[in-house]
Amino acid sequence: MTKMSFVKIAAMAALGAVVSITGAQAADFPSKDIKIIVPFAPGGAVDVTSRIIAEYANKHLNGIKVVVENRAGGGGVVGQTYAANAKADGYTVLAMTSSVVTNPVLKKTGYKVADFAPVALYTLDPEVIVVPTNSPFKTAQDFVAEAKKRPINTVVAGIATSHHLSGLALEDAAGIKFNYIPTSGFGAQLQAIMGGHAEAAL
Repeated sequence: MTKMSFVKIAAMAALGAVVSITGAQAADFPSKDIKIIVPFAPGGAVDVTSRIIAEYANKHLNGIKVVVENRAGGGGVVGQTYAANAKADGYTVLAMTSSVVTNPVLKKTGYKVADFAPVALYTLDPEVIVVPTNSPFKTAQDFVAEAKKRPINTVVAGIATSHHLSGLALEDAAGIKFNYIPTSGFGAQLQAIMGGHAEAAL
């Protein structure tokens, strides 16, 4: 199966299973545009994959549109809160990440993970370490060696996100330390790296 075929199937599966409706409701759904809430700023993996899903879904919904709406802030809390409070009618869908699980545990939120019903797995998003092209760190070994000497200024897409938690796991496994700089998403992370405001990004 090609990557694009998988994305197309994931899009249709997500929209087809988005809500448990029966009878006349099922026959009429969807009758208006559907919003995918991305709880991070534009440009990151969550945003890009959501827009790919919307692009393919919009070819099959006979004029109904799937619209991506970015509601960034609080490491995902702002968008997740909006989605949790939306009417459960299938017209508001959250692009869910692991932060839906971690945010209610580590922060004060108005929702819990049980407030959401998972629909479909649409992407696997591995964690990577990124440094500027002019960085003195040329290998992972260079990076770890320096991080054992001092905390490395590292930009993440919010506290309690998978990026942040992967950093904590790496700290524990390698005996190193990061100085975390939280941002609203990948776009802000990229700006911080390119502008010389951070030494690395997760």
